[in-house]
Amino acid sequence: MLHPIVSPQVDDFDKNDRVDIIPAIGDMSYEKMFCESSLMVTDFSGIQFDFAYMRKPLVYLHHNDIPQHYEEGAYHYDTMAFGEIVHTNDELIDKLCEYMSTGCVMKDTYRKRADDFFAFDDHNNCKRIYTEMIKYQLGVIDANRK
Repeated sequence: MLHPIVSPQVDDFDKNDRVDIIPAIGDMSYEKMFCESSLMVTDFSGIQFDFAYMRKPLVYLHHNDIPQHYEEGAYHYDTMAFGEIVHTNDELIDKLCEYMSTGCVMKDTYRKRADDFFAFDDHNNCKRIYTEMIKYQLGVIDANRK
């Protein structure tokens, strides 16, 4: 799936029968893509967190000849990334073949990083958000109306 910024250039990519090139426009659904996908290749995209939350493997392609376009702050790829970092197309191909041969399972090192990163993994996020909204409503909004 292409990044939304390059999606208008979908016709510029070489097509073949083995790879679908999907623009991130129209009726495309990230939720559907995440559920159907077994592995994500990304660079520095924030969408990595959604995929890692599902405990599916990621591979980061950080080409040596392309300058990074982010500043490290609270998140450090060398110690916190949810998957291997590769620097060439050949390394990427090797890594993808490795994952495909083992069923695209997130490796233990990266599963532990995801487990450590996300505070909750219990399917109660909606309940927590609702509870906080009610507390805010009662404690702030209603209190200010008095």
